[in-house]
Amino acid sequence: MRRLQVIAGLALLALVVPVPAGAQEAETLPGGCSPDDSSFEVLLLIDQSGSLRRTDPGDQRIAGAKAVVSSYAVLAEQAEVLVQVAGFGTDFRVGDWTKLDQGSLGGILGQVEEVASVSDQGHTDYVYALDGAEQAFASGGGADCRLLFWFTDGEHDLDPDFLGDGLDRFYLDVPVTSENVAEAEALMPGLICGGGGYADRLGEQGVSSQIMLLGDETGMSSDSRRVLRGMGGDPAFDCGPGNGSFRNATDAAGLPYLMACQAQVGLFRLDDLVPAADALTITDETVDAGAVPYPLVTGLRVIARGDGIAPSASSSVAATGQEQIGDDTVMVTVPTDAAPFTLEIEGVEEACAFVAAQAAVPAIQSVAPTMYQGDPASFVVVAEGPHGRLEGDVITRLALESATGAVGTPDGSGWEIAVPALPAQPEFELTVELTSAPGLSKSGQATFPVNEQLNAPTIARQPDPVTGEGVGPFPVELEVDPRDGGSICLLDPNGTVTGAEGETIGVTAAFEGSECVELEAGGPRVVTMTVTFDRSGFAHQVLELRTSAAPAADPSRQEEGVLAVDLDIAPRAQPLLVAAITSGLMVLLLGALWGIAYGVNRLIARIPDPRRHRVRYAEFVAELAPSGYGTLEVTLTEAPREGDLRLPRRTPGQLHAGRLRIGRVVSALPWVAPYAAIGLGTDLVAAHQGPGMPGRRTVAERTYRGRASDALGPLVAIGLSTSQMEGLVEGIAQKAPGVLLFDVREARGTDPGRFGVELATDSLELLGAELSSRVLADTMERTGET
Repeated sequence: MRRLQVIAGLALLALVVPVPAGAQEAETLPGGCSPDDSSFEVLLLIDQSGSLRRTDPGDQRIAGAKAVVSSYAVLAEQAEVLVQVAGFGTDFRVGDWTKLDQGSLGGILGQVEEVASVSDQGHTDYVYALDGAEQAFASGGGADCRLLFWFTDGEHDLDPDFLGDGLDRFYLDVPVTSENVAEAEALMPGLICGGGGYADRLGEQGVSSQIMLLGDETGMSSDSRRVLRGMGGDPAFDCGPGNGSFRNATDAAGLPYLMACQAQVGLFRLDDLVPAADALTITDETVDAGAVPYPLVTGLRVIARGDGIAPSASSSVAATGQEQIGDDTVMVTVPTDAAPFTLEIEGVEEACAFVAAQAAVPAIQSVAPTMYQGDPASFVVVAEGPHGRLEGDVITRLALESATGAVGTPDGSGWEIAVPALPAQPEFELTVELTSAPGLSKSGQATFPVNEQLNAPTIARQPDPVTGEGVGPFPVELEVDPRDGGSICLLDPNGTVTGAEGETIGVTAAFEGSECVELEAGGPRVVTMTVTFDRSGFAHQVLELRTSAAPAADPSRQEEGVLAVDLDIAPRAQPLLVAAITSGLMVLLLGALWGIAYGVNRLIARIPDPRRHRVRYAEFVAELAPSGYGTLEVTLTEAPREGDLRLPRRTPGQLHAGRLRIGRVVSALPWVAPYAAIGLGTDLVAAHQGPGMPGRRTVAERTYRGRASDALGPLVAIGLSTSQMEGLVEGIAQKAPGVLLFDVREARGTDPGRFGVELATDSLELLGAELSSRVLADTMERTGET
């Protein structure tokens, strides 16, 4: 068995108190104990009744009790821990108080094995057990924190089979026999839980009872259950001060796990640890979701139960410590740092986990280098964690309190504390309390010297920026509080600033022509100071002038300061030059915008490549014949065949498909959208676009306005001359050339030629209606003329 490697930094650790399932909260030390306690007394009271040979044949209680001692050994590195191992059954078998450290740990573990392995007593007498525990604590040194870890496997029982001729009990005047055993057992609840009983006496000594029961709690007598549950902290059973804890193991196999979890000296417990597929994963985010922020955590301890447990930690932490504490239970210890980490444990059925943390330490800083009596003051408090300065969201999880100032809202780096008025004393002491988590806090204190108030005139606020052109003088208005009266002077009225080209420009400042200004006592007022340059130039920087203030009552006492004036000065402007430069820049800007817009229009108006889309065209001849109903019938006279389908010629700016020409038009005006001019080189063009549906039909002079994408078809167009239109008006049939343009993939496996004929026939039928309207309009116009 490898000994657990104790992790560094487990300074403020506490005994685990069970919490409801699903909760995730800070563990607290047992009643009467504090993280600041420096001495501990721990009494291990172990049942030695003969029933253990039946309830715990594998001696699992020994492994669990050793885990308890190993857990307190961690605490012994930071505080004084005294341990006594005692047994009970028929009587109380007292041990010796031994100081626990690395030198004595082995011997105490040997005592645990020796005492816990005994199971020779015939009775389980709670009264003798607690009477012995009271006397053992009375003989101790009165430590700050006193703990009773009581293990038993059953109820209070004076077994009639082992009474013999009678069993002497100090709480009964006559020996206990089979005739009066029930009477003797009935005295137990009052002796322990009654007023002034052992439960109260142990509570008065500051003892917290941590009780572990092996067996079925529900099958116990109500009196025994009252003692164990009541001393274990359940107020419903009215027994003792209610400062203990209680855990129940239904079978011995779970004892090492439950006893180790109950006795863990970890300040905070992580709950809701549910293994997934027999594997448990704990990351820095898991820890941070608990009661303590992850940057304050210094170590992680996990007690895991299962078959074939195998832990592994990420490379950001040191190697894990591992100790086998039972047949199927392992205790894993991992130190953490500020970097993210991951701990994976395979083969886990159930687990409990605890983190050790250090309280953040507050550091107090003064905002102003000098403070005066009666004046307000501001201080800044930052938090130092075990891994460095705390910043960001973790600050909002901490709570800062101060009785001497108003604490502001944290800003991600710290807190500001405002003191309305400093007291009239040579020093001011500021004390704060920084709480990192429940039960985890640290106080900070700082002392600052406080000077006697001068009450000399002071500049209430820095002036507004000075803007202008030329060399000045430029007025600077200062808001001054005269207080008790006195003077404000410029210690050095001459200064320099650096121009835009690196040249040095001299500056002279004056209070109405003087280096000083005298002020009478009274309310705030405005004082004008002038700033003059020795040469013209650009000055865009802060001018700092050293000042001194002296009170009228004692001019020998002076207080120095710095007056900061923000300058934004430019040479005197040349209007014509500025206008010319501005106009030129505007022309260049407009030209650039035009070039961008024109380039974009040319880019988006490119004619699509027909090769990519398998676009083909074919020429045909259509006949337009007037019908007896005043309409035109447009039919194919020379239909295209599949062999007539050809690939159009295309450039980025135009497409030629026989007679059909599609050319892009990009206007020089950027707000005019580009378009495509579509025509057949005839006086009129009639076109139909769009398969199946009526789509888009048009009859236009020479060309009509379309889109560059019309080069992809489907498109059917015919051309007519002016004379042909006149012939149609007179009722004479005409033949017109036409062009068919479509993507052959639209044929979908049929003959492209036949598909093209059907497409052209449908489109010509629709165009016939459009042309009929045009012929009708021309006929009506001619009739009106005649």
